[in-house]
Parts: sequence; C-alpha cells; structure tokens
Amino acid sequence: PPPPQYAPQYAAPPPPEPKTSPVPAGQRVVPQAGVSFPGYFVEGVDYFFSSKNEFQPGEMCGILRSDGNIKFGVIIGVNPRLDINGNPTGPPTYDVQVEKNGSYYQGKFADSLYKIVPDVMRVGIVLQQQAERGWF
Repeated sequence: PPPPQYAPQYAAPPPPEPKTSPVPAGQRVVPQAGVSFPGYFVEGVDYFFSSKNEFQPGEMCGILRSDGNIKFGVIIGVNPRLDINGNPTGPPTYDVQVEKNGSYYQGKFADSLYKIVPDVMRVGIVLQQQAERGWF
C-alpha cells in the first residue's frame, strides 16, 4: 500500500510590522539627539503625542525645539511623582537629552514628547539632505 498522506505543516506567519512611512533611498544612519526628524516622517503615522505615552531610559523620542523643528531626543531619566509615603501621585516626568553634547531638559511630561513608531535604532533614518538631494 502507498504511504499515508499528511497535510503539509505551515508555520504561523510573523506578526505584521507597524505601518510607517516608507524610507527613501539613501544611506541609513542611527539618529542621535539633536538631529531633526526626517521630512518623510508623518505625524500620526511615524510619531504621535499622547499623555498616556510611557518612555523608558535610552528610548528615542521626539521633542519640539525653539527653532520650530521636531528633533530626536533620548530619555535619560524617568522621574516618578510620589507622595511622602512613596505612593504615585501622577504620571512621571522625563529628562531628555536634546543635543549630542549632552544638553538635556528636565521634567518633561509625556504629552510634550513625541512617541516614535518605527524602531529607528534598528532601521535607521535617511538624513534629510541625502533624501532630498542625493550624494554629490
């Protein structure tokens, strides 16, 4: 008799990647504190505000700077708001490195920081000048 026939075994598909804007052609770099968001980032798709955002030390975020640009920042401290007994009294504040030289802002609330959707530390970004003009 012929050998028994078995149904082929299929692995479950991997979970979908978050929907983000396509990265243009060009050399990808890992962003650093103080670098402007690339022009292809779209608010609500690649980054967003929310008072419910939570950040971890070392996480990249976005912060609106006085020059009107949104720039990358790095969370360097999480400051819980506690009462005298050590019980939480509200959402934490965050210390954010805003320049490569180590300059930072203290006590920023989550609703003043942008949560970044793509894993820019893994995927990288294309610097705006490269995306617009290419290499010379």
